[in-house]
Amino acid sequence: LVATLARLDAVPRIRQDDAQATLAPKIRKEDGFVAWTDPAGAIDRRVLALADRPGVFTHFKGKRVNIVRGRPVAPGVRPSPADDGTPGTVLAVGKAGLVVACGEATAFLVEELQPEGRGVMSAHAFSLGARIAPGDRFGA
Repeated sequence: LVATLARLDAVPRIRQDDAQATLAPKIRKEDGFVAWTDPAGAIDRRVLALADRPGVFTHFKGKRVNIVRGRPVAPGVRPSPADDGTPGTVLAVGKAGLVVACGEATAFLVEELQPEGRGVMSAHAFSLGARIAPGDRFGA
């Protein structure tokens, strides 16, 4: 690294051709909507990229809920006997959070969220207050 930095002035500078640049579209609020039909890995990337701004959200019992932190569950783990495989279905509720079914037979663990008009809280605390049980659905 030190040797490379020493030769930095010898490297030719080439101006970028702006006509060949790839422009990304502006991020909108709607881009934060969680489509539970997406695989858990895609939802994880959406949360990592957009949780701070503009926010990642879904709906539960008609109210908006922002997802602040979560992660995919190990492939093949489907912990609920009541699992019908429908994306958005809560498969398990525990101290770690809420396991939600996603597309392609994957699952996502919601660890922290923010209900509409409230502060950020653990998904477990939310589940106690909202009385969430396996079989309940997000996105409706």
